[in-house]
Amino acid sequence: MTLAICRVEPAEIDEMQSFVGKKGDPRGLWHAIDPDRGDVLGYTLGSREERLFLELKRLLEPF
Repeated sequence: MTLAICRVEPAEIDEMQSFVGKKGDPRGLWHAIDPDRGDVLGYTLGSREERLFLELKRLLEPF
């Protein structure tokens, strides 16, 4: 596997949510894509908390 890290500006970041089983336990997916190429740059999955967004920002620092 080859990994290439390229600078991307701007990246699109979005959040999707889902209720699995009950509304009291929502799940969220934060993801970032390169709008020009459609490549996924990073994502986090878990409960809908600000810490997940901050984790995604940390993952995107190399870009």
